[in-house]
Amino acid sequence: MKKISVIIATYNYGRFIVEAVDSVLNQTYPNKEVVVVDDGSTDGTRNILKDYIEARRITYIYQKNSGPGAARNTGIMASDGEYICFLDADDRYLPDKLEKQAALLEDETAAGCFCNGRTFEGRPMLRGFEGRGTDCYFEDVLSGLNIFTPSLMVRRSAIDEAGLIDDGFRLSCEDLDFALRLTRNRKFAYISDQLYERRMHGGNLSGQPGRVQYFLKLYDKHSPSLSEEQAAKLRKTLSSHIFSESRRDMAAGAFVSGIKDLSDAARMDGSKAFKLPSLVIRYLRFSLKRLMKRGAAK
Repeated sequence: MKKISVIIATYNYGRFIVEAVDSVLNQTYPNKEVVVVDDGSTDGTRNILKDYIEARRITYIYQKNSGPGAARNTGIMASDGEYICFLDADDRYLPDKLEKQAALLEDETAAGCFCNGRTFEGRPMLRGFEGRGTDCYFEDVLSGLNIFTPSLMVRRSAIDEAGLIDDGFRLSCEDLDFALRLTRNRKFAYISDQLYERRMHGGNLSGQPGRVQYFLKLYDKHSPSLSEEQAAKLRKTLSSHIFSESRRDMAAGAFVSGIKDLSDAARMDGSKAFKLPSLVIRYLRFSLKRLMKRGAAK
């Protein structure tokens, strides 16, 4: 039975960390270790985990705040499992995640595998891959398949080949960059079961401003090694992500930022320029609602 190392990177998520740790310790798969990398928390996370640390139920590492990618890399290097998994400190695994994914890898030559998941409210994390088989390839990732970090189980040997997580993608795209490198020369297996749950809240990195620069950075990093057709697929995928950022800006009333993001999306995929009218309408609706609320408050 292969040993599985689960890396939990955390930064000021003491209010969630016990639930995350317990979701791994309570897995049906017995041969596992939990490595918690505290990325400079100031909320007493270590004290919250004191009993787990003293009982040696987890390995706890504290480091200066360096971002989630760097924290995960610390965990990878400190662990010794043949399979590597990741869990965000505000999320949780369902009880048989490790067992089902380990069984899949035992029967596969894939570099790793990924699964579906759901939000705490029950919405699926991944749509559109069902019905396309159980294997995932580089072209699937280029074309927009989201392999979320908590869904992964990766062979350590595959990470040795592809390299550690690029911690330069501090706010976004580290999972996409990692997936592109892992699948470049080897396939991934897919299990459609929902095996983890993601907690949606105001602190999620996916909702933070300043993410567009990382989409542009990712394209600059990978495009030189892609064919023209592959580069076009990646541009279309990244353009869709950037357009989503533009919509989010408009919904928040940030008109200038929204237009700038739309411009970046249009440079990636010219068809996004035709989305301007819908974004302006979105902004006007927001502005009208805000004015109506102000009027009602007077």
